[in-house]
Amino acid sequence: MSGYASDLAFVEYGVGEELSSVLMNLKEAVHAFIKVFELRGTAPTLPVVHIGGAQVRETTRVDYSLTNSQRGLMAMYLPLICQLADEARKIAALIGDPEGATYIGENSDVCTPEDQDLACSLKALLLDETYGMGRQSQPSSEGRAYERMMLESIWVPDQDTFLEGIRRLLVWHAREHQHTEHRRDPAWLICVPGLALSTLARSRGLIQLGQLPDNNPYLPVALIGQHD
Repeated sequence: MSGYASDLAFVEYGVGEELSSVLMNLKEAVHAFIKVFELRGTAPTLPVVHIGGAQVRETTRVDYSLTNSQRGLMAMYLPLICQLADEARKIAALIGDPEGATYIGENSDVCTPEDQDLACSLKALLLDETYGMGRQSQPSSEGRAYERMMLESIWVPDQDTFLEGIRRLLVWHAREHQHTEHRRDPAWLICVPGLALSTLARSRGLIQLGQLPDNNPYLPVALIGQHD
């Protein structure tokens, strides 16, 4: 449901629907994400069925497969765009990965160490906790590097670095959206990290709405100005 609602919002934005409808569907996605994270880790994994071979001792393990830090990052970004501060904090308190999670890896499509680090940093920021961002020698993507740049500049704070980060992120996003695999993905119609972090920076007095890039189709500033 969370993916369906968010994709519907992105498609509506792409075809020029009213921004109020886009926001309504983004809010639906936020509430669905909350349910997903509340359910995570509340049930055991599927039982092991032995078919020949040596018997393996079965242990009860909790199922964390519903989500991960990469998805948690998106789940925190959406309520920021909707300016749902309480919901953003609620999701932040629920995200995380179990110790020794095997799905985390440098080349993982599920969750990279940098995804995890960015999620932990944003979580700490939203919950007013202390967190030192880890230093990855090689960013998992150029876009992630710019997200890190923007997040760090909110922590400092540093307005000039933040604005440079959003400018670079939007250039990268526009270029990536031209790739075949991204052109068919509704999520690329909006630069979600850029819009979310801009909303957060604005809420903390780091930037003003008028300082954000004008007329960029991937950064619908009017969407985050709906509550003004």
